Amino acid sequence: MANNYCEFSVFVPCTKEQAGSFYDAVDRFHDYSDKGGDIAESLVPQWLIDGFFGEEACAEAAIDRSMFDTDPYDEKRGGIYVYCEDGCGDADLAATFLHAWLKHEDMDTIITMSVSWWCDRPREDEFGGVGLAISKEGVRWGESSHDQAAGLASKILADRIRSEESCEQKNC
Repeated sequence: MANNYCEFSVFVPCTKEQAGSFYDAVDRFHDYSDKGGDIAESLVPQWLIDGFFGEEACAEAAIDRSMFDTDPYDEKRGGIYVYCEDGCGDADLAATFLHAWLKHEDMDTIITMSVSWWCDRPREDEFGGVGLAISKEGVRWGESSHDQAAGLASKILADRIRSEESCEQKNC
């Protein structure tokens, strides 16, 4: 039997204020887990609960405290790093969290995440990688490379343009 692992990293360009909102949500999310999913005590923001499609799903996600780590705000680059380097990450939950936060902050930023899956006994379909493009509109998954995630980001931009054109035609 093989042990499987997941690692990922992403840089999120943002202001210090936006980073503060993110760190606060992460703290409340972990507090939610510590309090056994008591929403009233932990004060998890409603936007995060909605991002996980409801309180029950948010509670299930909060149980996994090793979902991701963050570094302090990077003054030089203007943003934060979100990553998992211990092999115990959950890229899907991290992407959902980031999507909910980008939507809450109404950020037009499109970020790309590199993800790797590996195991201690390489077997078919138990290792590989993927690129994700994450925006306020959603999460797109690609195959095996960070370069493809950049291509997915361009698809999100194209979707935005089509949506804006459609809205203009309908006089939204």
